[in-house]
Amino acid sequence: MIVAISASIVLVLTLGCMLAVAGDLRAGDFWIVLMCGSPTLLLGGLFLWLGVRRLKR
Repeated sequence: MIVAISASIVLVLTLGCMLAVAGDLRAGDFWIVLMCGSPTLLLGGLFLWLGVRRLKR
């Protein structure tokens, strides 16, 4: 359960930082921010998936 909660927090904080840096979703810099933040998003998604799988047991 802790893995799923912490992964959710990481995803929300990462998306918040990406949005704060880009300014809005239509900004031209958003693609650069997305490329830089994608590894963190992937890891957060992976940990969230693993945490949810663990909760189902």
